Amino acid sequence: MSAARAVLVDGPPGTGRTRLVQELALQCEAAGLAQEWWPRTRGGHPLMRDFEPAIYPSLEAYGSVLEVQWHNFAIRAGTTDYLYLFDGALLQAGFRTLLRAGADRDAVASIATRLLSALEGLQPTVLYLSRVEAPADADPDWNDWRDCCDGVFAGLLQHRLLINASRASAGERLQDAMDFLEIRHRPLAIDVDLLRRLVGRYGSGSEQIRIDLGKGEPTIALPGRPGAQTLLASSDGSFLVAGSDVKIQPREQSGEIAGLLLEIGDPHFATLPAWLPRAQD
Repeated sequence: MSAARAVLVDGPPGTGRTRLVQELALQCEAAGLAQEWWPRTRGGHPLMRDFEPAIYPSLEAYGSVLEVQWHNFAIRAGTTDYLYLFDGALLQAGFRTLLRAGADRDAVASIATRLLSALEGLQPTVLYLSRVEAPADADPDWNDWRDCCDGVFAGLLQHRLLINASRASAGERLQDAMDFLEIRHRPLAIDVDLLRRLVGRYGSGSEQIRIDLGKGEPTIALPGRPGAQTLLASSDGSFLVAGSDVKIQPREQSGEIAGLLLEIGDPHFATLPAWLPRAQD
């Protein structure tokens, strides 16, 4: 494995950033490597900071506070043996807000370079997912933000990998990242018998979710989220919801799947209860 202790996966929305971080975390678990993965929306994030105009009068003021935060995290993390995996921490949401308000792209890139320098003791590595075309549901400023992100990545001196998300599939993105990080790829197969017993509806009313076989891979439909998300298998029998900070642990009773135990880090799904019983279809 490479010497990196902090891996930052970044890129504009719609590039598969969160899923790649999740799959890297699952691969580390399967390989017995101690890791912590941090989605950008999880509370208590060691590197993320909301931008509040009343507190930070300028881009430089915001960046300076972030720099101290990143430096303090590097000191704490230096006492552990963990590999830290971050989703979208370098290109902070606050930078995008400031860019909309007229902030200079070069100034954003300069601050990003300083943030990575604060993690120098952890030998940070950046995996940058690029995309040429905007997703169908992209915000109006997506192209401006993409151009800023591209500029930040192009100016970095740290160990980094560019992944073309427009051409690469999720499996190819993972393989490229694993090769770059020098971690052996361990295919995580979903237990077919467990999956067949898992398919169906859970909960009731507005809080119900549904698990289906999908097109060759299991999917889950969550309340308030259009479409269905892919379920990612872990080595301990649990599942992660691709693109969301949700972990699912099936619970059996008398040989049947009685329900799902949920661990929710994504505030979008904070209203879901921790336990969802199996419902009649």
